[in-house]
Amino acid sequence: MLNHTMSMQVGENPQHYLDRVKSSFQDELKAIPKIIDSIDAQIAAERAKQPIDRKKIEQLTTLQDQYRLRQTTVTEGLTRTLPYDDIKAYISHKGDYEKQT
Repeated sequence: MLNHTMSMQVGENPQHYLDRVKSSFQDELKAIPKIIDSIDAQIAAERAKQPIDRKKIEQLTTLQDQYRLRQTTVTEGLTRTLPYDDIKAYISHKGDYEKQT
């Protein structure tokens, strides 16, 4: 899974930062279906083998479920605007506070 621990750079425009985070999530959302398909292929290959390695299939199925959950999480994150609005409000408030001090 891709890592979204991006931090805002010093002097970076807040909107640019938010666009960068959103773009990163969109890239991840595009990649996840390919990963899930790859895991499907691995599961099919394991089932075709003799003897069937049930533990390996179980591990792959668990991994596939984790990616499906991540896909749902990223999709919901992209459709919600509240976190972006909160970040914008925080950055704006922080800037106003720094001007006053």
